[in-house]
Amino acid sequence: MPKGGSHGIDLLETGDSSHAPASEDIEAKIAMAAVSETDAVIQEDGKISYLPMENIDPDKVELACDGKGFALIPDDGDSTNDIIVDHSDLNNSGV
Repeated sequence: MPKGGSHGIDLLETGDSSHAPASEDIEAKIAMAAVSETDAVIQEDGKISYLPMENIDPDKVELACDGKGFALIPDDGDSTNDIIVDHSDLNNSGV
């Protein structure tokens, strides 16, 4: 993993899919950043927020990884650095 993780960002807090409910209703990339059964961690401008997973627009965020876990960040529009996950990856993230 490059310094600063997958996107050159030092993640302040990470989540993982072990916290997420087993539900196809939650987008897989959002579930990978779960910090509880209901919330995921999002990092923007060096600050973290915890938002209900059901309220996060998957088209506006992407998944970042730092080797310890995952966080959502605003979509940077660069598809070459996207981390692609699906529901088969949940609870088996192997960070």
